[in-house]
Amino acid sequence: MKILLVGAGTMGQVHAAAYRNMPDHEVTGVVDIDQDRARAISADRIPTYASLGDGLAASDAEVVDICLPTFLHKDAALAAANARRHIICEKPIARTLGEAEAMQAAAARAGVRLFVAHVVRFFPEYDRVKQMMDTHALGRVGVVRLFRGGGFPRGWNDWYGDSALSGAVPVDLMVHDLDFLHWCFGPVARVYAKSALDGRHIFATLRLAQGEIAQVEGSWAYPAGFWTRLEVAGEHGLVEYASDQHGAVTIRRGPSSSAPGVAVPSSPLQDSPYFRELRHFLDCLETGADPRVSARDAIEALRVALAVQESLSTGTVVRLTPPGGRDGSCA
Repeated sequence: MKILLVGAGTMGQVHAAAYRNMPDHEVTGVVDIDQDRARAISADRIPTYASLGDGLAASDAEVVDICLPTFLHKDAALAAANARRHIICEKPIARTLGEAEAMQAAAARAGVRLFVAHVVRFFPEYDRVKQMMDTHALGRVGVVRLFRGGGFPRGWNDWYGDSALSGAVPVDLMVHDLDFLHWCFGPVARVYAKSALDGRHIFATLRLAQGEIAQVEGSWAYPAGFWTRLEVAGEHGLVEYASDQHGAVTIRRGPSSSAPGVAVPSSPLQDSPYFRELRHFLDCLETGADPRVSARDAIEALRVALAVQESLSTGTVVRLTPPGGRDGSCA
């Protein structure tokens, strides 16, 4: 398949590197308002475009891969759907539930597929823990603890620093672990959250649908670096994972200390989690199979992240409506 890559920042570079290892798929165009960055990815081998409209008009790509800042996801996805192109979109699906629902509806109307890149489901450590819970190796699970964090990310026009654009720690960072919880346990019943260090360190306690308790911690308050931790306690045992204590996952910063970038967890395995994720989405397009993570899953992860935000702003417990219901305060 032919892919039009939209956004040549940190995640655009990560996706481009994954596609280079797929001989049966190819990036046939790169879109970025910064043409120097776009050309750095294309290496003068493929066309670059300054706007998505130009790229869609000139490219015959079947797939549009959106690696833009969160607040730009909706407009890019709607343009791709209107052009009858399949869509891969970096997480979170959008900044608001209304935008996310509009993206899903546009893809459905156009008869194209919308995949959202929640890459944690493709990290082998998290995948293995999910398998252990699926096979009841831990028995009934009582408590789950998750941590994700490190230094504050630097992005184009400091968009991470504007909560209206990024959703800050809950929507941009914690959404990874909230999606993992949804994958393993289903809906979240209620959320209570507190913050520290000017909102850059968030603690959230979640009651899951079957009574499990999850503690999710996200931080942009550390001086540097990036790491994750996972602990699941069940009646038959305890499983733990910490990326800073194992060699299976190594961490690297953005392009350089002086350039904008966000810390990206990577794996030394021959097929990185990003490769596995993108290859899976393209395989789903070829075979018609259901993806490991659906657009509806991504909307549910966003819904819980927005509930975390609401709890932070109100200081109260937020009770979530059943999946598919409306929670206007989180829109």
